[in-house]
Amino acid sequence: MGKSSPVLLFCLFLITSQSDYGRGLLCLEELDHYPQELRIYQDSQILYNGRIWHKKHTNVLGNEFLFSPLWLKGDVMINGQTFRDKDLRYDIFNDELLIRRHDGVIISLNKEAVSGFVLNIDNTQYRFSNFGNSDESGLKGYANVLYEGRTSLLLKSAKEINPLGYQRIYDVFYLTEYLYVMKDDKLLRVRSRKRLLDFLDDKHEELKKYIRTNKIILLPKQPESMIPVLKYYDSLAD
Repeated sequence: MGKSSPVLLFCLFLITSQSDYGRGLLCLEELDHYPQELRIYQDSQILYNGRIWHKKHTNVLGNEFLFSPLWLKGDVMINGQTFRDKDLRYDIFNDELLIRRHDGVIISLNKEAVSGFVLNIDNTQYRFSNFGNSDESGLKGYANVLYEGRTSLLLKSAKEINPLGYQRIYDVFYLTEYLYVMKDDKLLRVRSRKRLLDFLDDKHEELKKYIRTNKIILLPKQPESMIPVLKYYDSLAD
């Protein structure tokens, strides 16, 4: 009997779940016949890159998620690829993006590979970018991009646990939010109207006139109030 071809000896195992597309053992000489199966396998290896997530805070009132503990449809960008219409949840207590695999397993995605994601809620898209793990800028991890032009308006949401915060009996999650403006790669945490205008000081007088004329009330706790001012500031640079 002759020797087996090296192509026949080198085979690729497709690891599949209950509803998988694979056929078990797929040899390289057969790959041309199964381009869809191979692509799905490769995409799955990129998409489901992380560790299995388990719920830990069962005795804390509330939940660790932004918007809802329910699964939300959304898109996730990993290593330059966009994976659309996936089941996602954003755990803001740990600042981790969770995805539900087709077999029900929940994966906490490797943050180093995720550049951003989008959550779709009631016909509204919430877009998040990954600002990395460095503390130098004052902002790290995922943040909601509320506006992006020459300047950007970013909202960072987080949750902490308040021990015995409910009736001095139960621990409870509580939400905190931090608003940032980015200009020329410089970042400002917005706490007041004055700090914002000082940050945009090269157009200070123009902005004051615009705010006064349009009767705009700038409130850091209402981030949307900042967007017209930033848009106008960006237009002055045209």
